[in-house]
Amino acid sequence: MVGIDAKNKHTLDNTYICSVCSLILLEPVQLINCGHRQCQSCLDTQHETSITCRQCQLKTSRNEEHLDESHSNLKCEYCDEEFNSIHRFNEHQVFVCQKRTVDCKLKDFGCDEKIGHDKMHEHYLTEHHQRVTVNVIRQMISKLNDSQIDNSFSQV
Repeated sequence: MVGIDAKNKHTLDNTYICSVCSLILLEPVQLINCGHRQCQSCLDTQHETSITCRQCQLKTSRNEEHLDESHSNLKCEYCDEEFNSIHRFNEHQVFVCQKRTVDCKLKDFGCDEKIGHDKMHEHYLTEHHQRVTVNVIRQMISKLNDSQIDNSFSQV
């Protein structure tokens, strides 16, 4: 089993990314000689008596590794809430955090703003969003009219 993949892993500090699988650390182990971290499962794939760090190539004796317990908790970049579990942190950032930034639902139609999830209602009332909404409705009406014209010609 390798680390944890997440859409937002690029927002994490590199200390939480495994130097072997490039995913979010799962059961992190820190190498004493260089300080770099790996997932326990990635470390287990090396069967030699010394472990070679994939990041810097320094060798560490197998008995010189230690669990990564001394590092600070993950902190949400939007609301500063702290988490002691990567799973809870990811769940919070993707589904729960009201201050996370999201794309407007009309992004594909020209409303390119990124909005705080807790500010969506205010955004919907902005002049720019209203203009985009009107344009979408006009496009839909135009397509509907075109399809009705096509139907009336096919019946003749």
